[in-house]
Amino acid sequence: MDFYIDLNEDREYHWRTERKIAMAGSIALLVICALNIVAATTTYSRALYTLMLLLYIAAFAYSYRIRMRTKYYVRSDEQIIEYKLHAMDRLKQQLLWDSIERVKFGATYVAFYKRTGKRKLLKMGWLTYDSVIRIKRQLQQACAERDIPYEVAQIYRG
Repeated sequence: MDFYIDLNEDREYHWRTERKIAMAGSIALLVICALNIVAATTTYSRALYTLMLLLYIAAFAYSYRIRMRTKYYVRSDEQIIEYKLHAMDRLKQQLLWDSIERVKFGATYVAFYKRTGKRKLLKMGWLTYDSVIRIKRQLQQACAERDIPYEVAQIYRG
């Protein structure tokens, strides 16, 4: 079963990310301005804090640009499952379906157990609930078609 799930269409994620980045940027900007006011007694320290502010803004803009331009997706075809869920991960992750022995579905993760004894985790904690459910359903259908045993982890509510 071939499928492709584009996670960039999830506008709620972008809104939440932008809100968190704006909040962190505002707090850091206030701290740097407060330090700039305290350090206003000498010219050298004021220039140093201004330089820190400019470096912060440049780093902030660069990381924001990278995060918003990265394509997030989960894709599967007859041979492989391929995904990219993190902006700082430069390489996409690929797994051969033939190398997977079993699969375990957790609340916000999918664990692929390979025939070599190693485990590969697909962490989806930052995704929306709908996206997590959509990915899990597609992967469960793909596992059922390929006769790969899978289990769903129990979620205990206390």
